[in-house]
This record gives sequence, structure tokens and C-alpha cells, in this order.
Amino acid sequence: MTDDILLKDLSDNILTLTLNRPKHRNALNPNLMRALLDALNDATEDARVRCVILQGVGKDFCAGGDIAAAKDANNTTELSAEEKAAAELRAAKRGPVSAELMTRWLRRNAEVARIIHTMPKPVISVLKGNVVGAGIGLALACDFRVVADTAKLTSGFVKVGYSGDFGISYFLTKNLGPAKAKEVLMLNRPIYGETLNTLGLATQYTSADEASSCARELAIELANSAPISLAYMKQNVRIAMEKELDISLDMESINQNRSGSTNDSKEAIKAFFEKRQPVFQGT
Repeated sequence: MTDDILLKDLSDNILTLTLNRPKHRNALNPNLMRALLDALNDATEDARVRCVILQGVGKDFCAGGDIAAAKDANNTTELSAEEKAAAELRAAKRGPVSAELMTRWLRRNAEVARIIHTMPKPVISVLKGNVVGAGIGLALACDFRVVADTAKLTSGFVKVGYSGDFGISYFLTKNLGPAKAKEVLMLNRPIYGETLNTLGLATQYTSADEASSCARELAIELANSAPISLAYMKQNVRIAMEKELDISLDMESINQNRSGSTNDSKEAIKAFFEKRQPVFQGT
């Protein structure tokens, strides 16, 4: 059932999103991409969510785009009768398939990577098994990565004659530099978990059995931190990646003043002098 294609659990201010297509190694079909986009948009605006964990069910994180399903954006193999009718209505509204339409469709789906990268909340990916194609874009868009010893990151695009989407070229280049990005993309050479750790891409490196619990511990630490400060820190780092020094210094000054004027900052200072843990409200 497509209702279960993306599992969602919100507890302790942590939203866990689990890609749930184990028979397809959690590959992204149109239904899963829509569900993931909706869930991330909701999480961005939901004050109860202070941290997001993105993982895949079973032994794999995400095998990229589902090539079979991508041939038909209105694929109905996993849909109920009601959902098939809705898909047919979408197809009627969409009209004939064209290169321009498919470009817009791909760009709309790629919003998932942009939202992860820009949303004012930390996102943790749990990388086990296959991390392929668009799955790399998802993984590297996240702020933190818990990498299992079973992880295997492979572009995959060149094998099917595609050039890559979901921010894979952007995030590979930003994280690994252009030479390594070209190697991953053009030569399709895999990067295994231990090497991902050596390259500095792993926030934590662990066994596959421990990966989810490690991510949960990290998420609890983040969820108990001052959410406004974390949001500004994430913005500061993003601007530092993409803008020149003067703009970065300007934004740091603005955000330092903003965060320092919050109730959470006052609570943190008070807790420091009272020698206790602060309790943050996000105000």
C-alpha cells in the first residue's frame, strides 16, 4: 500500500522518515518522491519537529531513482483504485509527455534535496548498504550522516546514460571537490563506508546494526539544543559555502544578534550560572 511507502514517526521532537520500498532497495518512484516532499515541507513548518532523521528500511538507504517507474510518471503498479483514479486525473491535467514537461517534473522532485539543505532544522541521514544516484543527493544534502560499515555510495548514472539529478553534482563537488566528484560521477567508482569516514563525510561511523540507534542519540542531542541557534548556524554555514567573506561576516553579525536576543539565549545563560541543563522553548 502506498500509505506505507514513507513511514513517519514523531517523538521527542524528532521526526523519523523511513523510505519503505525494501523490495526495490528503497528506490524513489513518483509516489515516494511526492510523499517525501510533502513530509519535508510539513516538517519545515511544524514547531514540534526540531530534528529530522532520514533512513531506509532494511539493509539499504536508497538505490536512487526507480528507472522503471520513471518511464511513466503516472505509474500505478502500487496504487489502490482510488489512487489510480487520482493518477489518471493528474495525467489528464498534465497532457502529453514532452522533454519540457519531464524537465519541470525532475526539477520539482529535486526540491527534496533543496529543502533538506535549506530547512531551518538539522537533518541526519542513516547510510546503510546501497546509496545510489539520487540517494547520494539526499544523503549529502543532510547536515549529518551516520555511516554504517556496509554503506556503498555509487553514482550509477553513467551506466544508464544519465547525467545526474537531485543535487548530486552540487553536493559531491561541495563535499569532495571537483576531481573526486568527477571520479564518482564519470567513472562510477564506489566509495565504501570506511572511505566515507576517512573523507570526513561521516559524523559517526558504526556498524549497520547500531546505525539507527546512533542516529537517534545524535538527534536527541540536537533536539535538546536551542532550535533558533541551530537554524542560524545552518544558515551561516550555507552562506559561507556559497558567498564571499563580507556577506558571511554580515550574516553572522545579524544572526548572532538575533539569536542572542531570544528567550532561549537568556535561559541558556541563566542555566549556566545555575549549573543546570537549559530547557529550550524555541522562542
